[in-house]
Amino acid sequence: MSNTATRLITLIMLLQRRPNQKAAELAEELGVSVRTIQRYIGMLDEMGIPVYSERGPHGGFSLVRGYRMPPLVFTPEEAVAVYLGTSLVEEMWGRLYRDAAQGALAKLDNLLPNEQRHEVAWARRTLLATGFHRTDYTPLAPLLEKLRRATRERRRVTMVYRSRGQPKPLRRDLDPYALIHRWGWWYVVGHCHLREDMRTFRVDRIVVSSQYLGARAA
Repeated sequence: MSNTATRLITLIMLLQRRPNQKAAELAEELGVSVRTIQRYIGMLDEMGIPVYSERGPHGGFSLVRGYRMPPLVFTPEEAVAVYLGTSLVEEMWGRLYRDAAQGALAKLDNLLPNEQRHEVAWARRTLLATGFHRTDYTPLAPLLEKLRRATRERRRVTMVYRSRGQPKPLRRDLDPYALIHRWGWWYVVGHCHLREDMRTFRVDRIVVSSQYLGARAA
């Protein structure tokens, strides 16, 4: 997690979800030390967030019963930006993020007040994006998922790649850094160990690919 504010919000949500959590459990969830959790609890107390602790084997930190974080408050324009951005993620990434995008949109529909809901409905009717090079990404979905996971976990992949300028496909070992969608095509960018340099590969030209589970990218 990137900063203290993000960790504090996540800590409140963890305590809201389940009471009587040990400091060690919270520390593991947030990726920090127990001492840091104790400091965060003190910060929440200073902010007026009602956290209390109970001793004993079944005790731990809890929020005062009935406390809930206030709902997210968006301006109408912010609600439109979030809604349309989530819709674009679903459109561009297809199956990889479709369920997550639809879940996020359903939560927005459930939480947004009427003013923001009406603004979103207006935007969906009148703010349209066209001109995309539409390609059926379904056959590439398993490969895109593998590359996405390798990029996220910084894992090296090995692949057989059919380059436009090469008569025969070549094996490449790649440390993937990013997936890019441009003009209707998906590309993976990373360090190619065959060329010992940064290279860009069009995903639909990858013949076969596998992930080196034991090799971690530099």
